[in-house]
Amino acid sequence: MTVEDIAYVELYAKDKVRAVRHLVSALGFTRVADCVEMDRSSVLLRQGPVQLVVTSGRGTWRFLSEHGEGVADIALNCRSVGAVQGAALAAGASVRRSAHGNAVVGGAAVFSHTLLPASPDGGPALPAGRRWAATPGAPAHPTGPVHGFDHLAIRCPADRLESYAAFCEGALGFTRTAPTERDAAASTVLTGGSGRTSLVLGVADWSEPGVHRIAFRSAPSDLSTPLEGSENGDPWHCLFERHALV
Repeated sequence: MTVEDIAYVELYAKDKVRAVRHLVSALGFTRVADCVEMDRSSVLLRQGPVQLVVTSGRGTWRFLSEHGEGVADIALNCRSVGAVQGAALAAGASVRRSAHGNAVVGGAAVFSHTLLPASPDGGPALPAGRRWAATPGAPAHPTGPVHGFDHLAIRCPADRLESYAAFCEGALGFTRTAPTERDAAASTVLTGGSGRTSLVLGVADWSEPGVHRIAFRSAPSDLSTPLEGSENGDPWHCLFERHALV
């Protein structure tokens, strides 16, 4: 039932054009597909094995009003969606069906987890259930300085952090690992089955619960490239950072 890796991270944005521009110009992502639905529209960005979905529209307004722009969903690749869904229900988690027909598990804070079957070849796949239109001329497997997710830093309410960590272990098959030097000493670190991506949990005391940082892995030589868009009040630059491959 183990979760292998992150399929994609979905960001809700007030200004989708601005968010996409930042991810393309500052982090080297490529726009590979678009999806227009009744109450929202999405852009799929890809770089190596990493996929980001940027979504805006009426269907996102409630989330944006309550939480502001940020991560709304951390979609997970599972060896068996049915087994993970069953384990989540047994653990007392809320499970619903998305408009796209996928199982969605409530998260510890403001985000959710969409459960998806792992790709047979382990590579990125179009998020299931949506009608994607490919971007003309875009490569299927664009590369760049980002080589993968390193970790997602998540802040949870104090009374839910331990229960969410236990849920990630018992239902999702994550493994607790020791914090690294860059993680806070009090952090709880959980690593997926592939060993490539971790969730770093901390307490949301003065701050809003949710995903506060998405860290990507890059080659050391790529880290000298400045993150464009970090000036002029860009709302997205604080969410992303890069670390050298280890």
